[in-house]
Amino acid sequence: MDRRTWIAITLGALAIACASGAIGPQAILYRTPDGLPARADAAAEDDAELSGIVSLDGGGPATNAWVTIEGAGLPAPLDLATDAAGAYLARGLPAGAYSVRVRYRSYDIAKMVSLKAGETARSDMLLHDRPLTIT
Repeated sequence: MDRRTWIAITLGALAIACASGAIGPQAILYRTPDGLPARADAAAEDDAELSGIVSLDGGGPATNAWVTIEGAGLPAPLDLATDAAGAYLARGLPAGAYSVRVRYRSYDIAKMVSLKAGETARSDMLLHDRPLTIT
């Protein structure tokens, strides 16, 4: 077998192994084309899911609000944007405590959420108008 044939066979086997998931990064979070977080490997049964609606005090949705989810179970903060209805969804989260922070225009609020293994939790956020006081 010549060198070119050996290289072609080796690269073909490597491509098949990567495509099948036999090798490569595992449990890495990434964002899907619609902006939702997902895992590079199939989500385990004990992974949690967190969703919610971000709405304004007047009743409308906070479209394109920036939602950041941070916790010890994540290798890095998970950033995503709300959709036209103000909804967000994070899948494949390990059980644990998380900080959910929402930034929208002049609003910046956060709250803590605790997720159990396999739980589907909801954390809605209401952005209250506060009067501006100049001193």
